[in-house]
Amino acid sequence: MRTFASFAVVFSLFFSLFGGSCDPVSVCLPEPGDFSIAATAITSNAGAEATSTITVTPSNGFSDTVHMALDYYGIPAGASAVSFGPISMYVATLTLRPGTAAAGTYNLTVTGTTCSLRHTATVVWTIA
Repeated sequence: MRTFASFAVVFSLFFSLFGGSCDPVSVCLPEPGDFSIAATAITSNAGAEATSTITVTPSNGFSDTVHMALDYYGIPAGASAVSFGPISMYVATLTLRPGTAAAGTYNLTVTGTTCSLRHTATVVWTIA
């Protein structure tokens, strides 16, 4: 049986003032523990896709869901992210296609967030 303190609780408060309404306000309670996030470096030859594995490592009793996002501004012109998604609760894959991007090394940022925590990892992508 889970206790109240074992997971984050997110709830919205709705209220009205003199018959009006306003946007919901999200409130979150911090979850116990923490997590770290890491990504594998990848190398692509011209025209070949490459896949990085992003891994979340929980610590000190952390058991919440981590939402991951890719900063698309780091992707070079002519390249594209083919897919980015989970393969298990704490592992995701990011597949990149170099397309017509210039050869070089690019740093892409992946951010993992929960209700109260935020960590980043860098995918180092080398296009040969």
